[in-house]
Amino acid sequence: MFEKRDQIGIWFIGEKEYYVSEADYAASMYEEMQNKDLDL
Repeated sequence: MFEKRDQIGIWFIGEKEYYVSEADYAASMYEEMQNKDLDL
């Protein structure tokens, strides 16, 4: 799901852990929000 780039820490998304850059995390959160909007 993520490429390992600037590893700034472990982010918890659901029950999974990812080492991601802050930009990747923000993009992922935006995608999640878009997906949830579509599910509604």
